[in-house]
Amino acid sequence: SLQQAWDGDWHVESVGKVKIESAATTADASTVVACLWTPTTAFLDKSGDSPDGDTAEELKVWSKQTAKLAVRDGRWVITTFAYDGECSGGAPS
Repeated sequence: SLQQAWDGDWHVESVGKVKIESAATTADASTVVACLWTPTTAFLDKSGDSPDGDTAEELKVWSKQTAKLAVRDGRWVITTFAYDGECSGGAPS
């Protein structure tokens, strides 16, 4: 709930670290596979841990996300996105 978020001081970094693994686009559809550095894109509590119970150390992974986009009324919109495992690589510099 929103009250839990306030009480736990949940927050997300103001800038997320993301690297694009692949992208494919046609005239009206696109698929983007991105790797998100979890400590900069996940909700964290005031101790830096995940409200889901993962510690800050356990969060140090690149989460793989696939987003599908389509043109709707002349604009690109995300139609689906899903997390699918992890990307390789160490912490960003």
